[in-house]
Amino acid sequence: MPLQCDDNRASLHATSSSVNLNFPFEVKSNPSRRLGARDLTRNLHFRISVPHIINLAISAKRSSPAWGLGQLEARDPKRRHEFDSYANTDRHPRKEKMSNSELSPIPTTMRQRVIDYITQLQNDIVSALEDASVSPCQFKRDTWSRPQGGGGISRTHASSGDDATYEKAGVNISMIHGTLPPAAIKQMSSEHSSLNVNTTTALPFFAGGISLIVHPRNPNAPSAHANYRYFEVMDSTEKDAKVVGWWFGGITDLTPSYLFEEDAKEFHETLKAVCDAYGTALYPKFKQSCDDHFFIPHRKEYRGIGGIRFDDLNDEMNTILGSVDGEARPRTADDIFAFVRALGDVFTSSYMSILNRRKIMPSDERMRRWQLLRRGRYVEFNLVCERGIKFGLAAPGVNVENVLMGMPEMARWEYMSDMFEESGSAEGKMMEVLRSPKSWVRDC
Repeated sequence: MPLQCDDNRASLHATSSSVNLNFPFEVKSNPSRRLGARDLTRNLHFRISVPHIINLAISAKRSSPAWGLGQLEARDPKRRHEFDSYANTDRHPRKEKMSNSELSPIPTTMRQRVIDYITQLQNDIVSALEDASVSPCQFKRDTWSRPQGGGGISRTHASSGDDATYEKAGVNISMIHGTLPPAAIKQMSSEHSSLNVNTTTALPFFAGGISLIVHPRNPNAPSAHANYRYFEVMDSTEKDAKVVGWWFGGITDLTPSYLFEEDAKEFHETLKAVCDAYGTALYPKFKQSCDDHFFIPHRKEYRGIGGIRFDDLNDEMNTILGSVDGEARPRTADDIFAFVRALGDVFTSSYMSILNRRKIMPSDERMRRWQLLRRGRYVEFNLVCERGIKFGLAAPGVNVENVLMGMPEMARWEYMSDMFEESGSAEGKMMEVLRSPKSWVRDC
């Protein structure tokens, strides 16, 4: 019994014992351009035993700016045999790995949903980076644990070869837990009213997130960085403990050595499209927050061309959004998690198309020299200005290698270098933007 579903061409064939569903579909991220076919087109073919009662909402939201918001999404079966089934909403939790005959239980806590998501996203991004490498490339895997509770998985690659696509790249996830002393809880409660609890007792916490960095070898290809995280505090260590405080944070940015305006526009347009799907007030505020964050005071310049940044995002008043916080935006944990997932999912399409255009462009020693000078600025920002690195290095049981993963493999400093002062040079044009950030999309 075949069933045709609009222009998504979903076909359903039922027998007395099983149901076979073949579902190809495509979602556009921006009406003015197409993302890579690898990211957009998903082919789903699986069998479900009839005794199971399954409610599948086949609604791809073709008009949504963010392909990651599709209500039914299939992952690459070669990497993980799973699918996401969202019934009537795309805010349902991610399904676990599925066998041919049964479905695993749905994760009931936000903690587990975050763990499941960042684990899958790490695999997806690493696979995309490996596939995009000109020369054979395999990220090594390192699992680490934290004595105080939890741990993580690091996936890294480094190469010194001139033909390498990546000089250094890493995609790390961490899932840690422990207890917060009263002093830390009191400090957090000043920013989160929901933490107005007894501050004389230590409380358990959980923090989970994914962090990635890509430093390409070719000077024409920009470095990329992203981090998405979730934090929660419980009211006790009991099994029936309740979450008394939670928030999400995230940041993603692009750091080119040479300016290609079409790359900057594409990167920012993709981020704006995702943000606009959840509230048109988000992108301008989050873009400004990102620009401010990556300012290097002692150089009076910015690290790159920015992106978006948000922090402490929950159902309370948000400092970054400020006066526009009252406008439409995600407020529940489910809605904000969907927003974070959409941003995480779109990373490969927003960056890989840029990388693929630039990774094999010709370059020379002058360009390499300039790239290493800019990498020196990257190091300066990370060690002098980056609060996250300072916090990470001070945390008990920290994995130092994990915290410093974003550092470039090589960098350069020249005393009073005037390389970028040359009138009309490509380096000079890059410096104009780094000294005065600009808007890369219309109406912002």
